[in-house]
Amino acid sequence: MASQHIVRKWILQGRKAEYAPPVAAQYKVHRSVAQTAKPVIEQNRMHSNRMSAAAPLRYIISASRHSCPRGMHMPPLKLAINGHTYDVEAAPQTSLLTVLREHLDLTGSKYGCGEGQCGACTVLIDGKAQRSCITRVGTVANKQITTIEGLAQGEHLHPVQQAFLDAGAMQCGYCTSGMIMSAVALLKQNPSPEDGEVVDFMDGNICRCGTYSRIVHAIQLAAKAAPITKGASR
Repeated sequence: MASQHIVRKWILQGRKAEYAPPVAAQYKVHRSVAQTAKPVIEQNRMHSNRMSAAAPLRYIISASRHSCPRGMHMPPLKLAINGHTYDVEAAPQTSLLTVLREHLDLTGSKYGCGEGQCGACTVLIDGKAQRSCITRVGTVANKQITTIEGLAQGEHLHPVQQAFLDAGAMQCGYCTSGMIMSAVALLKQNPSPEDGEVVDFMDGNICRCGTYSRIVHAIQLAAKAAPITKGASR
């Protein structure tokens, strides 16, 4: 079993699990999601279906990266992430998740389904929880983006991160960063949720290890611990 120090580092950076779970074909896309993000979804599905579920995540993301046509130069996109500004050379239709992981090495957000259905890639955009795998990076230029790496203050964990650590609300760790980001959004919107409200809000985040009861407990611990100073609404 990993020591608490190592687990704390996983919670801080979202780096425990770096291998892709079962591919996107297992999930049924809601019609409204498919209509608003079809180009990104289709490309994610095409490439994820070519890859083994055990393939390193970097290969899957690299395969789905959009690139500019040869000979064409596109002006860099300006992204505000975790209080820093980045100039990123990427096509506007590239998924935000690809840019975070491949261009900026912010790997806490995970590729889970590529269809916005599992919640592993959740980030906060202008104070709202959003699935980065179906979000085109061109639509979030000059907006405020927060990832799991931006929650803590130095080595001091965000109350939700600390609560997940205290409750042991993780097993493989793949869904944890997305769970935490959604939980931050929930507590910003509703500082004292009932268990049923937690379950309803977190319904779009999938934990394949089945640690749901501990996740609910962790969120309740965070609600009692301290006011949420960073976060968003859904």
